[in-house]
Amino acid sequence: MRKRERQLQVLMDNLPGMAYRCRYDPHWTMLFVSQGCARLTGYEPEDLINNRVASYASLMDDGDSERIVAEVQAALDKDESFSLEYALTRQDGSRIWVWERGRGVEEEDGSVVLEGIVLDISDRKTLENELEELATRDPLTELFNRREMSRVLEEELERARRYQRPMAVLWVDFDHFKDVNDTFGHAAGDSVLRSISRLLLGSVRSVDTIGRFGGEEFVIVLPEMDLEEARETAERLRRRVADEPQPLGNGQTVPLTISVGIAVYPDHGQTASALCAAADTAMYLAKERGRNCVAMAHLHDRVHNQ
Repeated sequence: MRKRERQLQVLMDNLPGMAYRCRYDPHWTMLFVSQGCARLTGYEPEDLINNRVASYASLMDDGDSERIVAEVQAALDKDESFSLEYALTRQDGSRIWVWERGRGVEEEDGSVVLEGIVLDISDRKTLENELEELATRDPLTELFNRREMSRVLEEELERARRYQRPMAVLWVDFDHFKDVNDTFGHAAGDSVLRSISRLLLGSVRSVDTIGRFGGEEFVIVLPEMDLEEARETAERLRRRVADEPQPLGNGQTVPLTISVGIAVYPDHGQTASALCAAADTAMYLAKERGRNCVAMAHLHDRVHNQ
């Protein structure tokens, strides 16, 4: 018996986390925690047992408690194990992500205790977040990519519809950008793209979203913005780009301008594709007018694009 206990102790102490036994109460009152507790949470096992220094529940985010209780209860109702992922705040204030696996065990007196393990999965979570970020960002400019921008556009459009508010879409295209690539090379072109991305990002509100749709085409979604405000914003962006020569990455700069097309919901379209088509058409209109200018979608584009 002692040998088995010793083996179990060694096994538990070598877990990349901790084993526990706790009451199923609002504090997750610990009755037993293995030595890995100190590495995982910064607290010694005796600090958590019977909530002597801190309760295990106090290490969890307030917003998670309800979800965690619901998931555990659902598993208990089916007499199954539960698996949870949540963030913990350690004693030193740092945050980690953990994965917990446990199940309910009925005591002789009919009460239920929970037994299981809690493992640190912070590295995996960081990697997941990085991969998620990569899936939504354009690697060169770090702006949202086309797919993520389409999602944002649908989301903002839904909000505009629900609250019956306007929303503007700007379609931005660099003028004669091919000349920059042909004359100075693609590395210089990339430098210009990155620089203008930062410039545009620093020139809009925090509620606005900018994405790269491909090549040198950028789309800006401006929630709660009507025709006149959208025109002013587009004009301001156009001037800022025209006034600031762009770095080529080798100490030299090159002047550059943009053509901007504007479409506003609901005036120029009711759907994301209709608004994008109207803004794109307006951008080509700006090009025809001699570039380095702003053009508004025509109202008849709305009928045309429905």
